[in-house]
Amino acid sequence: MGEQMIRIYKYELNSENCTIKLPSGAEVLRVEMQSSGIFLWAAVNPDTKDFEKRRFMILATGQDIEQYENLRYINTMFVDNGTFVFHVFEVLC
Repeated sequence: MGEQMIRIYKYELNSENCTIKLPSGAEVLRVEMQSSGIFLWAAVNPDTKDFEKRRFMILATGQDIEQYENLRYINTMFVDNGTFVFHVFEVLC
């Protein structure tokens, strides 16, 4: 058997609380601003036929966080040279 091929794909997050469909087992690597959008990069198996819906939240510094124990931190984004700072989480349940 050969090794599993992995590729890094980019997905757009179109709101501060959104659900996207990713290949099963995708590993989220980073979320950042690019041009005028917010994008997620993930390592995926391009041959997988199974997909899963995964939910992500983008919260501003100082914003209340409900059910923090159900969130997995991904990274912090600095926008407009640090004028705005946002924190990205995956909602686990």
